[in-house]
Amino acid sequence: MTIFHSLLRTEESLWETCKTLYLSGDANGIAALKRYQNKYPEGKHLDDAAYYTAKLAHQNGSSLNAKDAWQKVLNSPNLSRKIEASRRLGDCARLESDLETAYGHYQTALSYGVINEHSTAAMLRAGEAAHALDYHGEALEYLRGLWSQPSAVNQRIRASRLLQERTLSAVQDVNPRDLFYAVRQGESLTRIARRFGVGLNLLIRANPNVQPNLIRVGQQLTIPSHSGTMSALLSLSDRALFLVRNNRLVCPFPTVGLNPQAAALGIYRTERIDKHASQHSGAGRIELSGGLVILGGATEEGLRDPNLSPEIRLADEDMKRLMPFLRPGAQFTILSDMVLMDWIHIPPP
Repeated sequence: MTIFHSLLRTEESLWETCKTLYLSGDANGIAALKRYQNKYPEGKHLDDAAYYTAKLAHQNGSSLNAKDAWQKVLNSPNLSRKIEASRRLGDCARLESDLETAYGHYQTALSYGVINEHSTAAMLRAGEAAHALDYHGEALEYLRGLWSQPSAVNQRIRASRLLQERTLSAVQDVNPRDLFYAVRQGESLTRIARRFGVGLNLLIRANPNVQPNLIRVGQQLTIPSHSGTMSALLSLSDRALFLVRNNRLVCPFPTVGLNPQAAALGIYRTERIDKHASQHSGAGRIELSGGLVILGGATEEGLRDPNLSPEIRLADEDMKRLMPFLRPGAQFTILSDMVLMDWIHIPPP
């Protein structure tokens, strides 16, 4: 056996030990991996050694060791590892309350243009950091971006809440007031209701002093809702209810997974909004045409539960935020998947 083969055997022997410790999650593997890197600075397993060191340091809660190790992984020829290293370095800076540095690392992870679990995590973290730093446009960009790529339910729940905080205050004054309309020659309540997209029963309830079959020309009617009112869109696959204004998405509200057999796809109307809390309905209750009901009372565990529910439910905090924006007559659409829609422009506060 040549000296070269003997040295190679020694290197492979040490590497096998390192790999065994890494695969078992043994923290002693960190020291063994560093020994390999120091002893074989041009070894054929250097890239793996740097990555395994970083992973073990991260798993064993060694922030300082992990930070140094992930810094080395940035030089890896493996793009996926570079993305993970940038994301993890951002997490290290975040633990140190250095949001500016963390934000920079998350942006680096996203700059490679690759979609994987680490870039998706970096997108949420970038959105959180931008939100905390009050980078308004960037916060909206990253938090909304989670809805255009595969992401975990818990990530979307977190993004939803931050988007609510950043957008709802900016649109809370846009709901129109009731519209008043003078009856014209030849019109009936049914025709007027159809014209304004309002349920006939809603129109009758909004005008208690009007006899439905005896309206007269020039008589003033209250139209409880018209095309300017906010609407809502429930996407079954996204497990989210989106507030919509002028055909543009405002923000999402996470829902429990709804069993498709519990509600037919299609367009409904909001008929009644009850803000009184109860044990069954939680923070409130929104009644739709066709007998459908939106309830509060969902738990955080329920929002994450993969099992499907026979009811449309939101968490109470989300329900309280949603109810002021939906009015009787507002359109409510149930779709299997979210359609391609633009997000509404929200100016900086």
